[in-house]
Amino acid sequence: MTTLREAVARVLVVAHHEDTTQLRATLEGEGFTVEEIRGPYTAEQERWSMIKRALCNHANAWRRCVELGADVIVCEADFVPVVRFGARTLPCPLSAPDEPGRVAWLYGAGSILYAVDPRGFLYGHGQTAGCCYVSVGAARAMLEFFALESRKADAGIYDMWDTRMSVHLRRVHGVESYFTDRQLGEHGGLPNPEHARAGFRPWHHADLLAGRLAFRPAYARGRRARYLRRRLLARLRGIGRVVLLRYFDPRHVRKGHSRVRLSLLALRRLALLMTMPPL
Repeated sequence: MTTLREAVARVLVVAHHEDTTQLRATLEGEGFTVEEIRGPYTAEQERWSMIKRALCNHANAWRRCVELGADVIVCEADFVPVVRFGARTLPCPLSAPDEPGRVAWLYGAGSILYAVDPRGFLYGHGQTAGCCYVSVGAARAMLEFFALESRKADAGIYDMWDTRMSVHLRRVHGVESYFTDRQLGEHGGLPNPEHARAGFRPWHHADLLAGRLAFRPAYARGRRARYLRRRLLARLRGIGRVVLLRYFDPRHVRKGHSRVRLSLLALRRLALLMTMPPL
């Protein structure tokens, strides 16, 4: 098993106007070199929706990964890692130069289990680009996805690009999306009002954390009761996803994989969601 600190040396923090002092201090304390990515944006991109401007800035981070020629962790400015983040296990094998690349979603509010690789790592559909491990090969594929998105006639409108990107990477480039069963942090910022206006749930948080968060998220607004309420809602949503077959659906199993094994993993996750403290 490889730890995050052994797998990568640099974390790229995607930010706009946010204060990243606390996040930077936490990550540097874990032994990472931290680099902020704040634009640039073209005049046209400045007029895009908030969520599509975020895609522009993520693309700047992927471009930086290719420039460095080294795998990185890309996280958003409002990401809150768990304690001992750097010592946590990388939830995927390291990429070899002749492979198409890998993405590991270290935090994802709606991951869907498709299969388990020979080493026991989970993979399937990943989304919510709050924090992920990105190999150089995957970064190149992600930049191609960004180029396609930028050429659309409606490129700047509100669009859940981070939900669709995993599908594109898998189908077009063969880049699998791995994810961790217990998430290594969560989205700690205030809700994007665009989500609510578009009819989507305005908040998304980790249902099952790998440990205690390193610092109190901004969404708590300094109040423990508000923090506990949001954590409880996230836990209940996680339980619902397993029960409603949105985490794993036994009717859809990749060829060569055991329906029984995957079902047992889903049941194990349900048991953890129901018994572990939500913090």
